Amino acid sequence: MNSSSGPAQNNAKSRVRSIWFFIIALCVIVSLFYFVNNSLSNKSRLENISDIKLPSLFIVLKNEYRDFTPHFQIIYEVKFDEKSSIELEKSITASSFYHCKTEVGDDLLNQTVTPSENEKPIWFKTPYGYCFSFADNGKTYYNITFNTLTNVLLYEESSD
Repeated sequence: MNSSSGPAQNNAKSRVRSIWFFIIALCVIVSLFYFVNNSLSNKSRLENISDIKLPSLFIVLKNEYRDFTPHFQIIYEVKFDEKSSIELEKSITASSFYHCKTEVGDDLLNQTVTPSENEKPIWFKTPYGYCFSFADNGKTYYNITFNTLTNVLLYEESSD
């Protein structure tokens, strides 16, 4: 009787291991899908709200979603090589929201108007690159900075 329970016990252990392996593998696959999908969706959000197209080559430095129910914050930071940085700069200056010389842009530079108070989307030039600012009905705030010295773009979206 002891000899017949040994193989049955080994089969049961093997099934339990297989089930755990399946569960862990499934969790890993779902996590990878979430991170890849989240990264792509933040890229799409940034492009849609700012009327620019990101170059295809870049490195994601930070991709965070912070949930402060009912508020949230998205931080998406990417770094470009020199060629991609030039492409991005061309995309920014071709955007329908780009204003090379505006009172709002000057006010934002001089900090008499904070970026989160800007109710119309605007790209404007700064001494270190470009900034984008937009407050969507005072509920969602979008701020993008592209530092042409470091070739780093920082996208921040937050709800109030």
